[in-house]
Amino acid sequence: MKCSFIVSAFDRPDALSCMLYSLKIQTERDFEVLVMDNSHGVANLNAVLDLRARDMRFRHVTAHAADCYDSANLGATMAQGDYLCFPSDDGYYVPQFLELMLKPAVDLMYCDMVYDPRGGAYYRTIAVQPQVGLIDKGGFLLRRERFCGFDGPLKQDRPADGWLVERVVREGAAHAKVPGVLWFHN
Repeated sequence: MKCSFIVSAFDRPDALSCMLYSLKIQTERDFEVLVMDNSHGVANLNAVLDLRARDMRFRHVTAHAADCYDSANLGATMAQGDYLCFPSDDGYYVPQFLELMLKPAVDLMYCDMVYDPRGGAYYRTIAVQPQVGLIDKGGFLLRRERFCGFDGPLKQDRPADGWLVERVVREGAAHAKVPGVLWFHN
């Protein structure tokens, strides 16, 4: 299996349904979706079960995790894909996202969006290298063997997504920027 999408889901079933639909229509079909559900009701479960009735690549997991990073860590232990991607329930992927992201076939692939909490600018284009900014966890694919978990000494100072990407790059992982904004964060 080429990719595992590990979705952190909270109490937003409408957003989750849109995000799951964006995965369902991917042009590259070799993937699985693990919805790590941290909600307090059954709405997220119903959204996943409805989709799973027609597509067995989608799976619901009751996570009860502290945050989206703990959900991602738990999902990574269950994932079967060669690559991991960590969308939130309020993201949306263009249909060619996975197909284009897998073309470089290196340890880390990322697309043209970076999370930047400074100065009121939430998202901006990645200039050159992934360490320039803090790449949002929904905007990269990482080879499963390179995943070291969302934790570490910098978690309290900056988003754990950027720390993970920067660590993998520092360790010498082959990486490539895939041109274009291939996903959106609502």
